[in-house]
Amino acid sequence: MSRVIPVKTPSWDFTLWELVKDDVVQISQEDIDYIAARDSWPSSRKSEYWVSEGREINGERVIDFISLSRNFENLDQVENLEDSIMEDIQRKSRGIQGSEVLNFQNREDWLEVNWPILAKVVGAAVASVGKSEYDSWPYSGKDARVSHSFMSEMRKISNKNRKGNYVDRKDWDAEIIRYRQRNFDPNSAILRGQSHPPTCPFIEKSGRYYLNPLGVKSHGKMKDINKSLGHSAKEFRDNHGTLTFMLIKKAMEKLSSGKFEDFFIEIHGICAGHVMREEALVLHKIGLHLVSNLASRKATRGVGGMPVPDIAHSLDTGFRFGFVLKILHDAGLIDWYTVDAERVSEAIAEIKSR
Repeated sequence: MSRVIPVKTPSWDFTLWELVKDDVVQISQEDIDYIAARDSWPSSRKSEYWVSEGREINGERVIDFISLSRNFENLDQVENLEDSIMEDIQRKSRGIQGSEVLNFQNREDWLEVNWPILAKVVGAAVASVGKSEYDSWPYSGKDARVSHSFMSEMRKISNKNRKGNYVDRKDWDAEIIRYRQRNFDPNSAILRGQSHPPTCPFIEKSGRYYLNPLGVKSHGKMKDINKSLGHSAKEFRDNHGTLTFMLIKKAMEKLSSGKFEDFFIEIHGICAGHVMREEALVLHKIGLHLVSNLASRKATRGVGGMPVPDIAHSLDTGFRFGFVLKILHDAGLIDWYTVDAERVSEAIAEIKSR
């Protein structure tokens, strides 16, 4: 058996974490690097690390748990600071070229993370990084590359006025036809604006498609980082995933230090700089079923942490799961702990006896 929590009792996740949270130990970076380099099973369900009896370390057995980064708990302060944060967001946004097209009317959109879209961005970026690191990586990282290709093409054909960079409808329609032939429909990204305007890649006004200035700024930062690392413009596409995580890490550092306006501007910009396929499997496996799932469990039921064997079992991925967790941890998106396997068994026994 690979699961810690029986499959028919998923609601035990909250109780289990509450029972073991005082016994968790933060995993060392050395241990993370060790697992990432060796967790190479073709299925995360069969990995020797993610089993209900735990993995061995220094002669003892421990079970790994992950949670959404504790830095996200800082967002609990936002409700009491809404006015000042929105003022800072608008003030700093005015310094971004093309900010006139931004709509600040619905502050709720600006003061929340668009988890479904961020999760898809993360999924595509993980696939991209994995492909650049391992020849045997089962995913091509196509989504990140096609997204980069489309956004770059739109910047090349865009015009500019006082409101920013825009693409005329005829040019937009021509590009849409070309990309649809590659099973990629950027029009779906426009729908994002109906539910969360700050992260929409394009803002439609009077028959023109304006590039979201936050996304343009984010793309510019990626180019600058790529150049500072000594990489060529041609390498930029292949480095897309790595560069995305570097930006996410910077955004998380802003959140950690309480610079909420900078965090929201940067995290919205990262999302606005990407166009993702809705049906892409890897986006759902890594993004929605892992990152977004941690966020939703935390928000709806207060689940602080999940046993990694259960996640690995349910995902049943064909990629290096330990490597994925390392990427997410190093980018500051998740916290990673271990708990003595015997303590977890005691907790499960206690729950069963209730």
